[in-house]
Amino acid sequence: MNLELVDPDQHIVDFGILTKGADVTKTVNLINKSRKPITFTLTSDSPEDLEKNALSITPSTETVLKPTKVLPIEVRFNPKTRMPDFSHDILLDIKGNESRKLFTVQGVSHGIELKLMEEVVGFGSVVKGSRLTKQLQLANFGDVRAKFKWDTKAYAPNFTISPDNGYIPPHEDIYLGITFHPNRVDDNICAKNIKCEYTGGSFLSLTLMGKCVAQDKDSTKELNFETIVRKPTTQKVTISNPTEKEWRIQPTISTNVDAIKDFFRGNESLTIPAKGSADYEVVYLPLTMTKVVKATEEGKEDTILYHEASLFFPLPDGRAEFYNMFGKSNKPEAADNITVEVSAKKPKYISVPVENWLKTAQRFKVTQDIVGNKESTTFIRGANTFDVQGNSTKEYKLNFLTYKVGDTNFKVTFLNEQSGEYLFYNIKAVAGEPGIQSTIELFSPVRETV
Repeated sequence: MNLELVDPDQHIVDFGILTKGADVTKTVNLINKSRKPITFTLTSDSPEDLEKNALSITPSTETVLKPTKVLPIEVRFNPKTRMPDFSHDILLDIKGNESRKLFTVQGVSHGIELKLMEEVVGFGSVVKGSRLTKQLQLANFGDVRAKFKWDTKAYAPNFTISPDNGYIPPHEDIYLGITFHPNRVDDNICAKNIKCEYTGGSFLSLTLMGKCVAQDKDSTKELNFETIVRKPTTQKVTISNPTEKEWRIQPTISTNVDAIKDFFRGNESLTIPAKGSADYEVVYLPLTMTKVVKATEEGKEDTILYHEASLFFPLPDGRAEFYNMFGKSNKPEAADNITVEVSAKKPKYISVPVENWLKTAQRFKVTQDIVGNKESTTFIRGANTFDVQGNSTKEYKLNFLTYKVGDTNFKVTFLNEQSGEYLFYNIKAVAGEPGIQSTIELFSPVRETV
């Protein structure tokens, strides 16, 4: 009985590494070198394990192979699940003889198996405009790297998943940041059956739920500022972090009046250490004076129209801190006090640096007012109007002349007649003796008039 493989190298049939769902068939040729037909059956050292490992052998029934004939034996591996390394001996059972090993089949099936540690994430109550972030574990129990991608449209605009796409190495996991950031009050916000597709065409499903509540008015605080127009003043707000994780938040300063939107300023972000606190500094730099409405009835006080804004801190634990801010901007101080020395009876040009604090050009009406008694021997002249481009400084020229020795104090005011805003300079001109204008020499003979 001489029944053997055509190619002795085929004594090992190695499928290598296949992925779950693959279907591969390999062929081993068997030849009958005897002079008589041989009846045989192909069996396994462990038939149950053969089926368990998605292996099948053809022919699978008793077969007769005639002399010198070649029979192709098909070995099929069609794994439906992940399988560890396996090795099975295929036995040749010839009728009337002992079974012997014909060849060995070996291989492995790798697959992707992603799993969410939670399929439903609830956030409870979160203040409108605030945010709460929770961690969700996504694990890859498979043997190959898996690519995943969330359906971002399914959970917008109230939720964010970060990262919303990427790769997970085999036998590792990542933590997704799930953030709930509602912007309207609603007691039932839910995103159901959010799909996360991953390699192989499969997908996971996640449901997110939360409730958005309004800020408690009783917990709203106030910040009051008072300063001189165009002069900054600051206040600090302390934010505490009771959690074990560092916070990085983005405070929001807002106002309903566009004209004063830049009067209150602060940093775009604030980092608060775990179990610690941090100060957030608000700068109030008004570019206009607060208006005062005069009382129309006796006994009533005038009404101050404060600059108003709000400060909002969205906290990562779902809470929020809210401040109403009120700013009072008083009349300006002198932009500068200028002292110049002049000579009596001699004109002098005085330069005044005029700064435009706005981004747009301004036209000023210019007036000069002497402080104290006005002397008829003192003259101050300059242009009645003066234009300065936005965010720039321009020199204004004054012509000063006095015929009297002494000090002259006067104020130069630059008024924007449209807005009512102004700036002024105090100038002190110190006039000294006029000095010798020139020397005239006369020459004449004695006892003669020239």
